Amino acid sequence: MFEITHKIKDFTHIISGKPFNFLQKQLGVRHNFLTFFILPLKLSNYKTRNRLFLLPLSLLLFSCASSPANKAPLWVTNPDDAYPGHDWLCVVETGADRNAAEDAAMTALVRVFKVDVQAITRSSRVIENKVQRKKGKETGETGEDRKLLQELMTVSAVSGLAGVRRDVWADKRNNVVYASARMNRAEGAARYTALIQENEALIRSLQEAAEKASGSFTAYADLGFAAGIAELTDNFYNILGVLNPDAANQGPAYGNANRIRSSLREQTALIVIRAAVTGDVDSRIAKAFASVFSKQGFRTAAAAGSSPADRPYTLKADFKTEDAPFDDTQYYYTRFILTASLMDKEGNELLSFSANDREGHRSQNESKQRAIRSAETVITESGFAKEFDAYLDSL
Repeated sequence: MFEITHKIKDFTHIISGKPFNFLQKQLGVRHNFLTFFILPLKLSNYKTRNRLFLLPLSLLLFSCASSPANKAPLWVTNPDDAYPGHDWLCVVETGADRNAAEDAAMTALVRVFKVDVQAITRSSRVIENKVQRKKGKETGETGEDRKLLQELMTVSAVSGLAGVRRDVWADKRNNVVYASARMNRAEGAARYTALIQENEALIRSLQEAAEKASGSFTAYADLGFAAGIAELTDNFYNILGVLNPDAANQGPAYGNANRIRSSLREQTALIVIRAAVTGDVDSRIAKAFASVFSKQGFRTAAAAGSSPADRPYTLKADFKTEDAPFDDTQYYYTRFILTASLMDKEGNELLSFSANDREGHRSQNESKQRAIRSAETVITESGFAKEFDAYLDSL
């Protein structure tokens, strides 16, 4: 005890004579703590210093012993103890910074679930766009629409997975950031089971509506929507199969997204579009329109029946060419003028299109042929085809 007391006296004598910045650097404590700790020593006599020193020294030693700096949390040192596998799916990854670590953890969790993130994102956007268009066409929004949009926003916000929780810890000593991504099995299974049930009910409804409107663009739109929801739900089944294999054993009632796409192709082949062109030249303009429809899988034969379901859609077009005088004595110029309207079975216009252009050549006949070829290109490539694709996407 005598030895310890004298060592303390020697230490107090040393530190009481040192400047604050020196002690702050050596001891690694803040300036305000040093003021509390050292000032009484500098102002007191030698005997008093012993008593004044013992209390702050003990506090300092206790603080250093009881609060190890930058201690790693349990989920870093032993993730299985922090998040037991029977209750959680958890992955831990590292990165140079927070974003890199979190991205690595999410990527690893996606691999565990074997989900197609791109398919989820693509399907989510298609479904969200269709629901938003539905809101614009109708008055009001159903509870199912709101719930679906909310879930889509949640899914797309976390790389295709809903209900993911995350932790982040920075190891300052080694300049490494740790991140965990985890999902509770019971909570996740319940969430995805509910999503699957809602989606399957919507798919059944769309399939039934398509069957009633067979041979129409309405049926085409319904099955296209159903295929997008099925692609999303297929991935939900993959996630559920990892969280709770027993719950996913039955499989989708609709089969899978590929089966619905097959139904969509069959439905597309039932839709007939007839091209009727006035002023056509050897049916070239009508054939150009027909090639656009055939490329999408629609029939182009003029098979009109007695009932509305059997009647075809009609593309009514008017085409003409005319001389286009120009201050050029070396060439003949011909202009084409094209207008077209796609009509439904009741005669309502669904899509309108118009175009005109001028072509020239030393031969008058060749300038006309060039104008016709230009019109064909406008229909099949640069003009009408793109507008028809946009119309189908809008359904």
